[in-house]
Amino acid sequence: MKSLGLFLCLATAVAHGQGMCPPPPAQTAIVAFPAGTIIPGVGTTDLPITTKSAKARQLAKQGFALIHCFWFNEAVRSFRDATKEDPACAAAWLGLNASLTLPWHRPSEYSAEADYAIRRAVETCGDATDLEQAVIAAYRLRSVQVDDRESAFERAMMQVVQTHPDAFEPRLLLSAIRTQLCMNDRYDNNLNPREELTKVLKLITPILQKDPMNAGALHYRVHALEGSAPDQAVLAADRLSQAAPASGHMVHMPGHIYNRVGMYDKARDSFLNSVHIHEEYAKKIPGATADIDWNYGHDVDFLIFNLAEMGRIKEGEKWLARSPGSWEKLAWRAGQWDRLADKSKTHFFLGMAALQRNDLKTAGDESRKLEAEAAKNALPKTGRWRITQIRMQQVEAAELKGLLLSQQGNHDEARKELAKAVAIYELVCYEEPPYYPRPPYETEGEVDLAAGKPEDALKAYQKGLRARPGSGWMLYGIALSQEKAGHPAEAKAAYQTFLTAWKGADPDLPQVVHARAYLRDKLS
Repeated sequence: MKSLGLFLCLATAVAHGQGMCPPPPAQTAIVAFPAGTIIPGVGTTDLPITTKSAKARQLAKQGFALIHCFWFNEAVRSFRDATKEDPACAAAWLGLNASLTLPWHRPSEYSAEADYAIRRAVETCGDATDLEQAVIAAYRLRSVQVDDRESAFERAMMQVVQTHPDAFEPRLLLSAIRTQLCMNDRYDNNLNPREELTKVLKLITPILQKDPMNAGALHYRVHALEGSAPDQAVLAADRLSQAAPASGHMVHMPGHIYNRVGMYDKARDSFLNSVHIHEEYAKKIPGATADIDWNYGHDVDFLIFNLAEMGRIKEGEKWLARSPGSWEKLAWRAGQWDRLADKSKTHFFLGMAALQRNDLKTAGDESRKLEAEAAKNALPKTGRWRITQIRMQQVEAAELKGLLLSQQGNHDEARKELAKAVAIYELVCYEEPPYYPRPPYETEGEVDLAAGKPEDALKAYQKGLRARPGSGWMLYGIALSQEKAGHPAEAKAAYQTFLTAWKGADPDLPQVVHARAYLRDKLS
């Protein structure tokens, strides 16, 4: 009895016939290594690759591994190469379709090639294994015009997972798609952050139980947990760069976790190593720049964000030439409000700059304008970017108003506004890196200190430290609160903790200068 996958392969092949012509080349070329290049150190796949060509099998296995490295251009190149080595290799055609239709890689100009590839997979799968046939049959049901979640395709793939429980690749392919979809659409119908990545964890956990160094599964574990429980992914982060050391993205991803749990030195190493891989990769391809890999700009952006959290503002400035758009996050984290006001001229930055120079009238004008603007923007039902933008503006409005009220001497009303800012901030979904560089917990602490309430300030900074572990900015606030509360022993220990965390920080930052002066005074 033939399997259902074989039946579908044969039936569809008859329907389409044997004379399909390749589509014309896409207008946008895939820039990658020369044809046939093998990249050691990117992982592998357990999917059987039915072919008489050893080179086609090697290239196809590499292609599936590269899908799970999110190394899209090289995955496409590998599968194209495999189909040239053996035009009858159904798994290679399947992989070409899969790599061209990932949610993060769906340029319309490749749709004809993607459709041709899956039809060729169907046409050539007669000699393939049951597992290959089943995955091909599922992909034949897929339409990139609809969300893959809860689709006929996903149901068919889940059936493959149940029928072949020991196979890794079907689980990984589903994880790749769902991971990218969930990160593109992070809010549910109630405008709360989605928790759909828990389904990814269910798919990959059996893989890691059998193969703890499986690169794809480690990658998806990091993505699945970075926004909700990063401390549970530290081991996966430690292993990931070892599992696929040639992939810039796989070397980069541990930095997400290290940044989230406060291991900023390790995060910096991850991002720097990844940047180096991207730059060396580009040198090997004539005319290419480091941006040949989409992840490069993201790498530098996250590096700058991480450096800002470490108090390494000057080091971050040096990287801005490679990621000019990151300047705002760096300046915002450092509280460079005049610079932000001069370049961006948003109501929030103009108001914060005015408060810094004690111009309450201008700050009040900007606060009212920002509050009015935020009030008229209703949250849409869908749209990740728009929802995030509106909520960030609401946080800005409440934070600016709270600081203004504080400087006007109205602490109680200021505290209410800042509580509102924190509540909305906590509804903003996690992004990579976070969009709001300076969490409003710090503003709460500053306002409490200005009002002579260091014990309340201490609680605000401690709450902020839970949200951003190991942050020197929060640790300094804790130390300053202990100092203002008249607790010299606790302040001394807290300043020492702060300076240890910021051992590489710019020495002229006011926080570093004050902490060292305080400790000198206590030791003299």
